[in-house]
Amino acid sequence: MHRVRWWLAASIATAIQLFGLYRPTGPPEVDQLPGLDKIAHVSIFAVPLLLILVAVSGLGEVRIARRRWLVIVGVFLGHAVLSEVIQGTFYRERTGDPLDVLADWAGVALGLGAFLLLNRRHSGAVSPEGEPEPAVRS
Repeated sequence: MHRVRWWLAASIATAIQLFGLYRPTGPPEVDQLPGLDKIAHVSIFAVPLLLILVAVSGLGEVRIARRRWLVIVGVFLGHAVLSEVIQGTFYRERTGDPLDVLADWAGVALGLGAFLLLNRRHSGAVSPEGEPEPAVRS
């Protein structure tokens, strides 16, 4: 039952990501908050990735192999580039911004790092090499 909740949260976060990336117009400019767009890019990649990795792994319920999370991370890294190419090519009121790709990649790194930290704290956690690690006891 816990996995269903994680998948639901991951689905909602992914839907928000897709809406933000593929709506016909970009976000409104807010002069008072420079860099807000980049923070949004970091967030819309970090949160869905983290939730998907947790949903897939079950945080200690099932060991997640390195190759599985590498595929998931690879999809997110590729999607960061593809979304900007699509925005720059097919949208009149949007542009493809290489700095957005960097912000997206920072979000991927943040989401993966958070997952690895969370997963390490639960029994059945795995190292980046895919080997079981002992649970951290507090």
